[in-house]
Amino acid sequence: MRDDLAVPPARTTTYSQRARQGQALAELISAGPVRRRVSRTAFAVGTASLAVATMGAGAAYIAFAPATDHTVVHCYTAQGTAAQDLGTDTNYQQDADAIAACTTLWRAGILQLGKPQAQPQQGPGPLPQDLPVPALVACTVHGEAAVFPGDPTTCQRLGLPVLEK
Repeated sequence: MRDDLAVPPARTTTYSQRARQGQALAELISAGPVRRRVSRTAFAVGTASLAVATMGAGAAYIAFAPATDHTVVHCYTAQGTAAQDLGTDTNYQQDADAIAACTTLWRAGILQLGKPQAQPQQGPGPLPQDLPVPALVACTVHGEAAVFPGDPTTCQRLGLPVLEK
C-alpha cells in the first residue's frame, strides 16, 4: 500500500463565505422539487382535461347520434325520459313516420296524456279512431326514435336531438 496519498489541508473560509454557500445550497435544494411538482401538476391537469374532453365528446356523439334502430319507436305520455313517462313501445318500418305510429295509439285511446302505462281497451269491439291527439314531436334517445307530446322545442328542452327522417 502506498503512503504518498494524503488528505489535502483544510481550507479556511470566512463566516460570510459559509453563509453564502449555505444560502446557495438551500436555494438549490428548495427550487428542485418545486419545479418537479409544478411539472407533475401540469401533466396531471393536462391528462385529466384530455380524458374529460374525450369522454365528453364520446358521450355527446352517443347522445346526439341519429337514430340507428328504425324498427322501434318509444311513445312517451309526458315530456320526460323517466320510466314513468314512457307510455309504450311499438314497431314501425323505416319508411314510416314515428309520429304517425304513436298518433295511431293516441287516437285509439291507448296512450293518454300523463298516464304512465298504455291503457288497454275496455270491452270487446273496435278501437276508437277519433280521440284527441296532442301535438307530438320526434326525438332520438339512445339511437332509437322517441315521440313526446309537445312543441318543436321539446327535444331541445330535454337535451335530445330531433329525429332525422
